Amino acid sequence: MKQTVAILGGLLLAGCASYPPAVSHPARDTPAHFDVLDPTTGGARANDPAPSCESPLVDPRNGITLTLIRSTDGHGDYSPARPGYGLAVDELLRIDCTSGAPMGAVPR
Repeated sequence: MKQTVAILGGLLLAGCASYPPAVSHPARDTPAHFDVLDPTTGGARANDPAPSCESPLVDPRNGITLTLIRSTDGHGDYSPARPGYGLAVDELLRIDCTSGAPMGAVPR
C-alpha cells in the first residue's frame, strides 16, 4: 500500500512539473504585440500592463482574433481563429499578457 501511494504521489508531482508546457519553437509572422478586442464595440486597444490575460485578442495588422484557452504566471495560451503564425493544429500561441508580445508555440 505504501508503495502504491508513493508511486501515485510521484506521478502527481511529475504531472505538475510539466505545466505549463514549455515553448516548443518561435512563432512566425507575428506582430510585435497583439491588441485587446472589445467584442461589444469591435474596437481594439493596447494591452494594459496587468497580471490577468484578456480575451479575445486581435492582430492589429490583419484582424485575426485569438481566444484565450488557458493562462498562468502572466502569460496566456491562445488559439487563433485562422491557421497561421507557424502553429501546427495541436499548438497554441503563448502571449505575454502584460505586453501582448508573442512568446512562441506551445502544445495544446
